[in-house]
Amino acid sequence: MAELSKTKRTTVLQQIGIALADVNSQEFEQHSHIVGGDADGLILDTGSWTTILVERIEMMRELASSDRFEHYYDEVIEGVKANQERLDLAPATLVHGDPAMPNSFRSETTLGFIDWEIAHIGDPARELHRAQNQLLESRDLGDDERLVTALHDGYRQRAGSLPVGLDERASIYDAVRFLGTAGFFDKVVEFSDESPEEVATWIEAEMTERLTAIQ
Repeated sequence: MAELSKTKRTTVLQQIGIALADVNSQEFEQHSHIVGGDADGLILDTGSWTTILVERIEMMRELASSDRFEHYYDEVIEGVKANQERLDLAPATLVHGDPAMPNSFRSETTLGFIDWEIAHIGDPARELHRAQNQLLESRDLGDDERLVTALHDGYRQRAGSLPVGLDERASIYDAVRFLGTAGFFDKVVEFSDESPEEVATWIEAEMTERLTAIQ
C-alpha cells in the first residue's frame, strides 16, 4: 500500500471497502465457525459471538511464536466476556478474517480476496476495523483521513452504511488485534531497532491501555 501513489491508494482502498461490504452482505442467523461445506452450502459450528470470538482468540494463542506475554490472552478473554452484552448484539455475516493486501487480488476494474482458510460468520464491524488496522495503521498511514474515508466510502457504496456498532465495539477489537503483536514478541524484536526490553515495555504499555478501555 505504501508503495502506491496517493491517488492509487485511494482507489484501491475504495475497492477494498466495496469488496468487504460485498462479503459481509452474506447474512446468517447465528455467528459460527465454518467447519466444512461445498457449493451447496456451509457446515457451521454455531454459538454466540462472544463464544466464537473467545474460541478464535484461543486459536490465536495456539499460533503465537512466543509465550512472553501469554497471560494477555487470558486478560483479553476476560475483557471480551465482560462485554458479552455488547458483543452479542453484533450482526452475523460472512467475514474473510484476514483482509490484508497480500490476500487481495486486483484486476483492472475490481478487487477480491484469496486465502479464505480463517473465514467465519462474525461481526462485520470487526472485519472493517481489522482491515483499517492492517492496511493503514500498521503501515503508518492511519493518520491520513483521506485514505480512511476512501475505505469507508467504498464500504458505504456497497452496503449503504458502515457496520452497525463499529464505534461501540472498536475498543474490544483493538485489544484482540494487539494479541497479534504481543504473541509474536520474538518476531517484533527481530525486526525492531529497539532492544528487547524496550519492545517489551512498549507492548506492556499498549496492552494495558487497551485492556483498561474494555474492563
